[in-house]
Amino acid sequence: MAAGIAGAFAVVALLLLVPSLSAATTPIASFQAPYTGAKAVQVRDPSVQGCGANLTVWTPTRFVLTTGTGTGAVAAQAGPCASADSQASYDGTAGLSGLGFVAGVSGNRTVTASWVITWSGSATVSPKAAASGGDATVEMSLTTKLVDLTAGKTYRGRSVQILQKELQTAKSWTGGAVDAKYSATVGSVPLVAGHHYAIYAVIEFSVESSVPQGSPAGSTVTTALDLASTGHGAILTSVHVA
Repeated sequence: MAAGIAGAFAVVALLLLVPSLSAATTPIASFQAPYTGAKAVQVRDPSVQGCGANLTVWTPTRFVLTTGTGTGAVAAQAGPCASADSQASYDGTAGLSGLGFVAGVSGNRTVTASWVITWSGSATVSPKAAASGGDATVEMSLTTKLVDLTAGKTYRGRSVQILQKELQTAKSWTGGAVDAKYSATVGSVPLVAGHHYAIYAVIEFSVESSVPQGSPAGSTVTTALDLASTGHGAILTSVHVA
């Protein structure tokens, strides 16, 4: 009987020493649209320089918290200019910031922002523009950060490159994707129980067309990116801390 009681106590002691598997895998925080309490990030940075540059913004950068959808559509064109370089560009950032939670337990955790993205894009450099040094660039990427508001620290994950296209020779390019899934993470963040945290998750995109000063007639560079037509957009489907 004594041996049985001792064995039982030993089992209980052993169980107390083993970390709870559920505690290690249960998400600290989990979010889906509508992202209540967060702030929409809607950065719009257009630039036009030189007499041969033109920028068309079909849809300004926008993010809707209730649906978690980011949109934007723009085209940049550069042509010859005798008095200056021609350059048209647009940088857009759509997403959210200030998505807050309080850590219930301490330990290293990973923040994962999941996206579903439908987009289309294009770029063209004419032969004369290529010979003069014209350049076309179209880019798109995801960024996620976690801010420890209590300690005043920021943890940033690696940028996830979705698109990076640059043309400097005479050619044309078109591309796109439908319902492409991506995840941008911040890994091994040392959470502290009781600390207040805020999540930042965005999609960043840019187009740029440029032609050097004095390029001959017919030197044209165009770029375009569409995240706003029917069925297009970048949807932040969920954010998890686990």
